[in-house]
This record gives sequence, C-alpha cells and structure tokens, in this order.
Amino acid sequence: MSITSIHQELGKFIIYFQTMDSAVNEIIYHISGNKLFVAEAFITKTAFTSKMKIADVIFSHFVDITANADEDAKDEFHLIMNRCESLGAERNIIVHSVYYPLTKVDGSKRLIQKNPRPKFKGGSHISDNDHELTIEDFEQINEKIKEVLGEIDRFRLKLINWKYPI
Repeated sequence: MSITSIHQELGKFIIYFQTMDSAVNEIIYHISGNKLFVAEAFITKTAFTSKMKIADVIFSHFVDITANADEDAKDEFHLIMNRCESLGAERNIIVHSVYYPLTKVDGSKRLIQKNPRPKFKGGSHISDNDHELTIEDFEQINEKIKEVLGEIDRFRLKLINWKYPI
C-alpha cells in the first residue's frame, strides 16, 4: 500500500460525499416544485445533518399528500437519511483529522489518522485515538456512499413518477 493510493481514495471519498449531498438536494428540489428559491435558500443555509432530517420530514409529508405515492416509501427513505447522517459523522472525523506518514521498521509506509481531539493518558505518547489507515478503509466507506447514492436516485425517480405519472 502506498500513501499516494490512500490519498487518492480520500479524494474519491470527498467527491462521493459531495455527490451524495447533491443527490439529497435534488430530492428537495423535486419536492419543492416551482418554489426552487425556497429550496435553494434552505439548502445553502442548513448543516448537513439538519438537512437530512428535514429532507426526511419533507419527503414524508410529500408522500402523505400525493395520491399515487407508496406509503412504505416513507420508512425506506427514513432509513436512507439515517445512513446519510452516519456517513456525515464519518466524514466529519475524516475531514477534521490530522494525517501523517509513518515508516515502519520493515520499510513499509503507512498513513496515520490522528483524532482531532486526542486524549493522552500518562504523558505525550502516541494517543490511543491514532488510527492506521488502509486503502480498504476508504474503499469500504466509498462503497457505502455509492450504495446510498443508488438508493437516493431510486427515490428521485419515484418522485418524478409520482409527480408526472404516465
């Protein structure tokens, strides 16, 4: 494993996360209909976690007032918004951490993630919060985000179908 490949996966993570955030924005845009200025103001001034909670409420209300909507979709969408919130918490740790390279005795290179609020015990030694990152760590979280993106897109298509049934 090279540090460069972990950096590349970190970059993918940031892009996937922003794409997921934008996908939730699209859901909000579809629900807001011809009042995009309201959705735009809301989206630009709301923190990620709050936006997920509010999108969940808006979606649920939309299902309630839409004649041909699937009532079970509310529970499914709620689970997806919870997954988004969890990914947001992971994103905060990843983005707000400090990273430094480590060369092991065998010459292998590693990337160490230092928790932004380390708690030292017994002096200023390496914190228990330090975490050795592998490329697999980022591949796993990137897969989670891609799965959620697919689910969000499924709901975007449902919204379109509910608003404009054939």
